[in-house]
Amino acid sequence: MLPNRDGRPNTSTGDATYINFQALVLVTWGVGSPRLQLAISTRTFGARPDPGLVIDGLLRLEAPAVAVHAGLPRGLLAVLVEALGRERTRLPVLAVSNYAPAPEMARNASAVDALSLCSPDRDERAHAIAAAAETLRVAADLGAPVVVLALGEATATDWPALARRLLRGDPLPERLLSERRQASERVLDGARFALDRLLEQAADLGVTLALPNRARFYQAPSTLELAALRADFAGAPLRPWLDAGAGHTAWAAGGFEPGEWLDLHGPAAAGVSVADACGPLRGLPPGLGELGYRALAKRLAQDRELIAVMNTNDGFTDDELRAGMAQVRALAGAGT
Repeated sequence: MLPNRDGRPNTSTGDATYINFQALVLVTWGVGSPRLQLAISTRTFGARPDPGLVIDGLLRLEAPAVAVHAGLPRGLLAVLVEALGRERTRLPVLAVSNYAPAPEMARNASAVDALSLCSPDRDERAHAIAAAAETLRVAADLGAPVVVLALGEATATDWPALARRLLRGDPLPERLLSERRQASERVLDGARFALDRLLEQAADLGVTLALPNRARFYQAPSTLELAALRADFAGAPLRPWLDAGAGHTAWAAGGFEPGEWLDLHGPAAAGVSVADACGPLRGLPPGLGELGYRALAKRLAQDRELIAVMNTNDGFTDDELRAGMAQVRALAGAGT
């Protein structure tokens, strides 16, 4: 039995019961269907891995498919794309995360939020759209059907200071949560502007844009913002994407309700990232963390093709990674 959020044993029932999140997602999602597609993220081999080592590692693990992570420098990505192209039969690419390549003005190693597609600043938004458009072209060249598209940061926040508060057990300041709620319309305006352009290109390229939930309250989109965007672009190649590890981090901080997300977006989701988490630590192979959520989810549609990306951090052994892959397969009941 998983503990309560404060660490005490959980003895409750019904709506207050903690549920193993990976089991919740994969079993209620109905991914026992053979249409589940498991992919290993290139992030498993490092933030900026040697492409040759990535290919060797994927083949050694007998990975059924691959997902390309965000933030690779242009030159490194070009070499990786060429290497994956040679192995396309054995290692199909199922997803590419934005931005790929990393924008030259990237502020951080991951480059996921290097530029904000929902920024109120027109110049930044224009650069973000151009960088995302390049990611779409990379995905199309690789034959990847999905681009996982992070929209960026809604408000500026001193996250290291907040992380220290959370580690002490302090709640998120209401002032910051209120600022984030007040920014919602501005976020939606910026996101609509960007998506209007990107979705036209995605349709032309045969690529689906998948918007993930995020780990931090100041990142976009929120659950309700995602619902608004899906309504605005109904019929376009736009779908949700569930990041289990990010959801755990956001839930632990008090900024995310997984049951609400699943009810609103689960049946339409393009895929799920299944790295495990333990407290603030994410990127663990499934089975090595504590993913647990206080949520009930209705059974999700079983007739869709779903991508399950194991997006661990680097540094784990082959045995740990194989065990994580086996757990996903066992939960899914699939032979992929």
